[in-house]
Amino acid sequence: MHQPNKALKFAPYYKRMIHYLQHNAIDQQKWDGCVMSSGKPSLYLLSWYLDAVSPGWNGLVCDDYDAVIPLSERKKRGFSYICQAAYTQYGGVCSKQEGETDADPYLDFLQKQFALVEINLPAHNRFSLEKWPSMVKTNQYLNLNRSYDLLVKDFHRNHRRNILKAQESGYRFDRIDPEAFYQFKMANQSGTYYEEVSVLPDLIRAARDKDCLYCFAAYDKNSNIKAANMIIKSCGRLYLLASENTIEGMANSLMFGLLDHIFRQFAGSALLFDFEGSSLSGVHFFNAGFGAVEEKYYHLHINRLPFPLNLLKGRGKS
Repeated sequence: MHQPNKALKFAPYYKRMIHYLQHNAIDQQKWDGCVMSSGKPSLYLLSWYLDAVSPGWNGLVCDDYDAVIPLSERKKRGFSYICQAAYTQYGGVCSKQEGETDADPYLDFLQKQFALVEINLPAHNRFSLEKWPSMVKTNQYLNLNRSYDLLVKDFHRNHRRNILKAQESGYRFDRIDPEAFYQFKMANQSGTYYEEVSVLPDLIRAARDKDCLYCFAAYDKNSNIKAANMIIKSCGRLYLLASENTIEGMANSLMFGLLDHIFRQFAGSALLFDFEGSSLSGVHFFNAGFGAVEEKYYHLHINRLPFPLNLLKGRGKS
């Protein structure tokens, strides 16, 4: 069965070299330096975040960390494959160069080393659509650079009605301890969709250590939590990484009120509120009702496995 060559590998690219590095060979300070000096820094690419959501992650590094791409490797039935790590909407190539980044040399490298690759690339990664068939996916974000009074003017009238309903129902919106958020989520997760919650405790601890974690909740009159979400502030964005609701919360539109509370807290900042979705019509409509705008990213599926193994799909976020 195909196995990636674990020895250090190199691929020429316009007299540049792409190195495959295992986790313990990566200089995380240089890695993060590349990410933060790029024109498009992302939480999903920072080493501390990857340590939490994909322990032991590996990477491709161009020259002396002029460009990097994280690799979340898994094993199934004797072969190694690349998947999208939990709580990372996309990864892709991060480069110090300005403008779009050519992802083709990195995809060529991955195809030669791995028989199965499933990854998401951001819009600023340029690649050959003919060579790498892809699925276009949608993310949504809200720019919080205006006052709340201006932001709310772009809310859909039904959203404003639901916000008012939540506010007049006697619920209180406030911060919540991250551990309480985790307990609430585990107690109420419906199981109707796949979400890799096993990494949440490590992610919460890591984000607390970085002092970038914000958890909010809707409380009833008895201080019981009825809806909650978890946000990480990084790279100019507020990433909505996890949410949970209850039947009572849905009946009283508490997620509308909760997000409205957050927007009030951060209105007038230079931050983008990243909804982390969605291609699902219902979630997309919910986000758009707050005035969210779209940005595209791409899901790539490279499968060189022999039949019938080529029918398998790597378990990862897509």
